[in-house]
Amino acid sequence: MTCVTEDERLAGVITDGGLRRHMHLSVSLLDRPAGDVMARNPATIALNTLAAEVLDLLEQRKITSIVVVDGNGQSQ
Repeated sequence: MTCVTEDERLAGVITDGGLRRHMHLSVSLLDRPAGDVMARNPATIALNTLAAEVLDLLEQRKITSIVVVDGNGQSQ
């Protein structure tokens, strides 16, 4: 997973699953801008979130990665 930022704020994430979902398109993934293949509004957590809460969220959403953001939406 990689974060996509705009003006230092999280705009979205690009995941391996997201790339696989876009592979059917006629234009090569390498020729597409990040905004075309990123997931907007990804799951995020605050800096002070307890590990147990993070694990619960990961399990509930069936995801393996999550972005930590500060109060301004900047990834940490």
